[in-house]
Amino acid sequence: MTRYLIEKDGERQNVTSLDGYDDWVLVDEVDWQTPVEVRRENRWREVKVLRAEREDAPIETSIGLVQADAASRERLRSLALLPEVELKTADNRIVTLPGAAVAGVNVMIAERLAAIHARAQQLREEIEASDDPEAIDIEAGW
Repeated sequence: MTRYLIEKDGERQNVTSLDGYDDWVLVDEVDWQTPVEVRRENRWREVKVLRAEREDAPIETSIGLVQADAASRERLRSLALLPEVELKTADNRIVTLPGAAVAGVNVMIAERLAAIHARAQQLREEIEASDDPEAIDIEAGW
């Protein structure tokens, strides 16, 4: 990215485009690259957003799609302790399940969370080892 140091009436500004600065004087022009450490941090931040989205996404189960955001996961953990539960699926159907079945849903969610975190950790290691973190496909492999 090219950066321009411009000056007018003793004031200096560092800009990325000379558009709109016709009456300013160009002092210096520099090709500026974002340091790879910053690029790695930015890419890791993108991975964390994807990780959070996947953690909270509904999960397909034998009873249908079930909400799996943080609040739903907490409710499901409690409901698994009951002998029988009426549960609303993500598509708004009411199903009656034994608590043991809800416990099975909790296991499915826990397994998915473990896989999501394993993939995020793998991506983090790839990003940290890369000189071109933007080239890593962070959408694949979840």
